[in-house]
This record gives sequence, C-alpha cells and structure tokens, in this order.
Amino acid sequence: LASIPNLLDDRVPDGEDDTENEVVSTWGDPSDLPRELGWPSDFEAKWHDDVAGGLDGWKAENAVAMSGARFVALAGPVAR
Repeated sequence: LASIPNLLDDRVPDGEDDTENEVVSTWGDPSDLPRELGWPSDFEAKWHDDVAGGLDGWKAENAVAMSGARFVALAGPVAR
C-alpha cells in the first residue's frame, strides 16, 4: 500500500502543484462567523494547524519521517 499514491477524482484539473488549485465553490462569509456564533468582536480566526500546534498535537515532522511529505500526525488531545 505504501507505493500506491493518493488517487484524485477524475474531475480534478491537472496542475504542477497546489498553487494551481482551482476554487470550485465557496459558501458563507468567514467574517460573519463571530457575529453569528455570538463570539467577541475582536475574535481572530486561526488555521487548524496553528490551533493543533498550540496544543502540541500537530506533528508534521513525525509524519514526514513516517510517510513522506504533505501528511501530518496528531497527538494528545488533538488526536482524541
């Protein structure tokens, strides 16, 4: 199994790398989320990897050592 690559859906356009990704659809406005959820007006969103890293649960280096690039391992409460 280790030699089988991740297979893409046939509808995914070819590209050199992830910088050539095409946005197919979006929904909602991220800036509306704090108001809709009743969060403070100074709420600042973070990327999921920043949140997990702050909890010492984002182990990208470990995952690269085990499986190669573009994977991540989760640990501790983040993995639960």
